[in-house]
Amino acid sequence: MGLFTLAVATIPYAFVTATTPSIYITVLYAVRMFGISMTMMPLTTNGMNALSQDLVGHGTAVNNTLRQIASSITTAIMVSVLTNVTNQHSPAHALLKADPLAYKNSFFNATLDGYHAAFWIAVGFSALGWILAFFLNTKMNSTEVKPNKAAKEAA
Repeated sequence: MGLFTLAVATIPYAFVTATTPSIYITVLYAVRMFGISMTMMPLTTNGMNALSQDLVGHGTAVNNTLRQIASSITTAIMVSVLTNVTNQHSPAHALLKADPLAYKNSFFNATLDGYHAAFWIAVGFSALGWILAFFLNTKMNSTEVKPNKAAKEAA
C-alpha cells in the first residue's frame, strides 16, 4: 500500500506549473512521505525476519548501507534527468540578448520540463517497487527461534 500511495502521490508532480499553489505541493509531499513511511517499516521487517538471530546485526548494517547508497544513486539519476532535459529544452543564448524576458520564460519552461521528466522517472521507480513487492516472501521465519552462536558455544 505504501508504494502505491507513493506512486499515486508522485503523479501530480509531473503536472506542476508555475501557478501551482505551494500548499498543494506541500500536501502532496506529505502524502508521498506517508507512503515512504508505510513502505520502509514492513520492508525492513520482512528483510530482518529472513535472517537468523546471529545475522540480524549484520543485516541491519547492510540494510542501512544499501539504503544510503540506493538513495544517493537515485538522487544522481533524478538530477541527471532533470539537467539533461532542461539543457535539451533550453533556449538559445542569442535570445538572452535579443529578448531577456522571453529567454527567462523559455528557460523556466525548460526547467519545468526537466522536473516533469524526473518525476515521471520517480513514478516509474515507485510502480516498479510496487510490482516487486508482490514477490516478497510473506513467511515469518521468526516464529522459530534460532539460537545464536554464543548460545551454541555455551551449550
